[in-house]
Amino acid sequence: MALPLEGEYATLIFYVNGQKIVEENPDPEETLLKYLRRKPMLLLFLVSFLFVHSMVWQLLQ
Repeated sequence: MALPLEGEYATLIFYVNGQKIVEENPDPEETLLKYLRRKPMLLLFLVSFLFVHSMVWQLLQ
């Protein structure tokens, strides 16, 4: 069982494609895949970024 987070560390802040994501009381045992499945819009941003990135990479080669 994970220890509960307290104080200022109870918030996880990160950016995806310039969009600020704030997660209150994140579960330290949760995997990235499980997290993304709970956040369909975030998953959509990541997939679209990876698709565009791969298309640009193909064009540059």
